[in-house]
Order: sequence, then C-alpha cells, then structure tokens
Amino acid sequence: MTGDEISNGLNELTEEMRLWEKDSIEPALMSAVFENCCGILGNNPTGHEVSEAVATAVAITEQVWSDIENESLAPACEKGCAWCCHQTVMVIAPEVIFLAGQVDRLFDTAKRSELRARLGRQRKLIEGKTTADRQTNSFACGVLVDGECSVHQGRPLLCRGAFSSDAGFCRHLFENFVEVIAAIDSGAREGKFLHTPKILFDSAQLGLSKAFQKLGYKCPPLELTAALDIALSLPDVGDVWLGEESIFAPAALTKIGNYYVTSSS
Repeated sequence: MTGDEISNGLNELTEEMRLWEKDSIEPALMSAVFENCCGILGNNPTGHEVSEAVATAVAITEQVWSDIENESLAPACEKGCAWCCHQTVMVIAPEVIFLAGQVDRLFDTAKRSELRARLGRQRKLIEGKTTADRQTNSFACGVLVDGECSVHQGRPLLCRGAFSSDAGFCRHLFENFVEVIAAIDSGAREGKFLHTPKILFDSAQLGLSKAFQKLGYKCPPLELTAALDIALSLPDVGDVWLGEESIFAPAALTKIGNYYVTSSS
C-alpha cells in the first residue's frame, strides 16, 4: 500500500463520512449525545472523563432504542450467533479507551493475558485485510471467544446497533460475502439488517466524535482489534491519548477501492 493510496483512501473516507452524516443520522439523538458529552468533558478532560462520556453516549442511545424497539422487526440475534463478528468494526479512540477500562475492571490477570495474546494473533491476521478477506478466511474479531463476545458489556456503539431479522441471511453473507453484497447493491436481493438501531448507534458515535472534535481531537476511524491491542499495552491509556492522539495511528482505517483496511506494515 503506497503513501498515495493511503492518502487518496483517507480523502474518500472523509467525503463518504460527510454523505453518511447527511443521509443516515438521527439529528436529535446526535445532538443529545454531543451536548451531554461536552458537559462531561469540559475544556480539559481527564482519561476518566473520556470513559464517562462514552458511557453516557451508550446509556442515552440504549434508552432510546429500548423505548422504540417494540416498533421494529424482531432481531434474530442471540448469544452464540457470531456471523457478523468477522467484519471490520469501525471505532473511535474514546470507545476503545472505555473498552480497555472495562477489560481492566472485569478481567482477572489470566483472562487479560489471554485476551492480549488473542488480540496480537488476530491483529496480524487481519492487517491489510478487507471485510471480504476476513469473512472468506474466517478471521474473527480479536474479542470473539468460542462464538461469543468476551467484552460484550463494553462493546462499541456500532456493534450495539448491529441487528438482523434473519440469522440465515447472516450466515449466507458470511459464507458468500462478495456475491451477497453484489446482489444487495444491484437490488437483486434485500439485506436483512435492522436500520433503526444502526441509525441510532451510528448517530451516537458521530455525536461522541463531534464532542471530542470540538476540543481539537480528530477522532479518525480505527479498527477495533488493532486499537484495543494498543490500548491494553498502555497504562492510563485515556490520559496518554489526551496528550498524544497519534498513539492509535497503527490502527487507523483507510479506504482502498471499495473496502476499509488497516495499514500494512
């Protein structure tokens, strides 16, 4: 991957995010998350307040989704169904910092060591890989253990908004990713993803990002496995990131062609 390819991919990603914001965002929720997070962060936040802002964004959005969930199609998702856990998960640094704090709080020393080892292995496997590559080769997210999310309580916003009304569709997508996506894009097949929770949690992530951008942090999109591996290698990662945002640069996502990838070393 050349420097020009990465630069062009980042430019495309920025433009795509602008279009995404225009067409797929719930403005009231985004504003609520933004305003509440700004109130928590103030002008000179601490690492603890970074995590508190994320927890607030999660709580606000989970409440909204809970209030309207009965009006949506019933999700087919259940514990142990992990077809979707082999794709690129786009996160921002504050979410990763929050998740690292949850790991430190809930994992004992042995379990934390196992997670670090698994993240390191999976990070090498997925480096430079697209979602299509990851699905084809069964390269799972680094937090997936025996078909279950080992960090479910602290999972990122976009994972919280990922629901499907048909588990069989998800399995077929996993097994035939390129063909199924092409059929959806052409209109020959309908996707079975639930749009409402996706829009809500996407909006929350954007509102959270904007709260940090107000303070001068760029909050570029990161890949979850690589970013969490970095976060768990650094004590007090929230305070470290507030002083040097580039610590997560190796986990940055860029768009090459039609797909998002982490940088290749």
